[in-house]
Amino acid sequence: MSLRRTADWAACVESNECQGVQISDQGRCWAHLDSTELPRKLANLHPGTNIDLRGVEVTQGLWSRIRERIIDADGRPHLGVARLEAAVIHGGVQLRNITFEYPTFHLTSFIGEADFCGSIFMNGVSFNSARFERYANFSSSTFRTLTEFENVVFGESVSFYEASFRCRTSFRNANFEGLLSLTGASFLDNVSFFRASFSQFEGSLPGLGPFACAGSIDFREAKFRESVRISAVAPYVDFERASFTGTATIQLRYATVSLSDVSLNQPFALVSEPHPFPYLSDDGIYGDDERIRLTSIEGVDATFLSLASIDLSDCKFTGSYHLDLISLEGQCSFSSPPIGWIRESGQILPLRWTRRSILAEEREWRSRRRYPAGMRRHGSWVTSSGSAWSSSPSSPDHLAVTYRMLRKSFEDSKDEPGAADFYYGEMEMRRNSQIISRGERWLLHAYWVLSGYGLRASRALGWLTISMIATILLMTAYGIPKESPRQEILREKVNGAWKTVIEKTDPENPTERRFTGKRLEKSLSVTLNSVIFRSSGQDLTTAGTYIEMASRFSEPVLLGLGALAIRSRVKRGS
Repeated sequence: MSLRRTADWAACVESNECQGVQISDQGRCWAHLDSTELPRKLANLHPGTNIDLRGVEVTQGLWSRIRERIIDADGRPHLGVARLEAAVIHGGVQLRNITFEYPTFHLTSFIGEADFCGSIFMNGVSFNSARFERYANFSSSTFRTLTEFENVVFGESVSFYEASFRCRTSFRNANFEGLLSLTGASFLDNVSFFRASFSQFEGSLPGLGPFACAGSIDFREAKFRESVRISAVAPYVDFERASFTGTATIQLRYATVSLSDVSLNQPFALVSEPHPFPYLSDDGIYGDDERIRLTSIEGVDATFLSLASIDLSDCKFTGSYHLDLISLEGQCSFSSPPIGWIRESGQILPLRWTRRSILAEEREWRSRRRYPAGMRRHGSWVTSSGSAWSSSPSSPDHLAVTYRMLRKSFEDSKDEPGAADFYYGEMEMRRNSQIISRGERWLLHAYWVLSGYGLRASRALGWLTISMIATILLMTAYGIPKESPRQEILREKVNGAWKTVIEKTDPENPTERRFTGKRLEKSLSVTLNSVIFRSSGQDLTTAGTYIEMASRFSEPVLLGLGALAIRSRVKRGS
């Protein structure tokens, strides 16, 4: 039997990609063997032996003779150093259930089906730049150390069903021209699909997974040319600059996800899966909160973006497009202000921030404004995860636009209470903007102080209560006359005719005993009538008349703001 080098091997040697120390028996590649040496080599094979088949065409007949010589006591074929760089492996070659200690498949071509089902790769394996023409099966395989499938071309379907990857795995620049299955696969370290290209997700293999990864999953700059569903459990998943041509449904658990600069041409749904996936058990492995935490959608056209039950407390929205068209479903949660009474630096009295949903950008902006870089204080406006500040923080002007777009999204979905928080955030950013006029900022400040922009009923009703108490006290002290004015009937002769004239004495300001029960009762009557724009008809002093006029203007306004705030919290769109 003769062994021939392939044309790919010659090119590999010329490019210096496969040159190096010969590690096969006697330092010779089997491609050098002639028909008289081959039987001797085969006779010397044993479990754990080294083979050097670089550039060799491996046929079914040759591999069968090798396989029968390397079966160990457990009934498994066992190879030591297996160099198959630039080899051509034909269909029918039985590669399943083999234990490989140091295998290398760099630039290897698999002409027929490649069946590695149940194989164990002990000390790392490289399939870099390999090409699989037909179906590749790695089901139930175990990869114990560094695994590389970089620049690999999978011409047809490839299956990693229930495969176990126990160290870092890379599919960088891999091209999946057929179907890919990761159902039940587990990754105990980081896995990278950087710039990988995916084509088909249909029929019996609708997508990727469900699979588990204990490290990060890297889909940066990956291209998904057809509709896809990805189901995974992982602590971190990065889709930065990935491209989705078809529809996509991403179902994840426990993951922190980045969607920066993702290109979406069809509906894209990111969903926190509430229940464990089939084939996978993740209880207590990744933490207590199975929800997805989204960190960024900067640079994303949100027209087709749908988020379901996502933690958005650290998500960066600024820089995305068409935010008013984003769909937020389920229990999507945002960040919130510090809790409790807090006295910031330079302030005499402590402040208590109102409870509302805020964007991570506002939290960062407020933290920068109050504290120098690197300074942290309990209860301050740091990011909820304690993450570092971005290099280019958003300004109040940009944040006002972002809040406005998100408010419109909530209003379009008929969630008026949810939209109220974003209206509050929009007004807060406008109040702190430096591009609007000072007069408008003062007006917004007064609107905020009196009623929280018409959204805080307690504030408006509190001011109403204060106003009414002040009115009662002022009325009692200065508005109610000392005695009720007396009317006198007089007859006067005018132009030779007698006329009856009724005169009323002017009310007198009290000089003593101002606060009596009777005077307080009258003051209360005047104040309550003022709240509903009515005149009490009570005789008042001059000061009391002006006090009543002020009360009849201010108190109904405060009452209206309180009613408006209550309505904004209970209203549901029809």
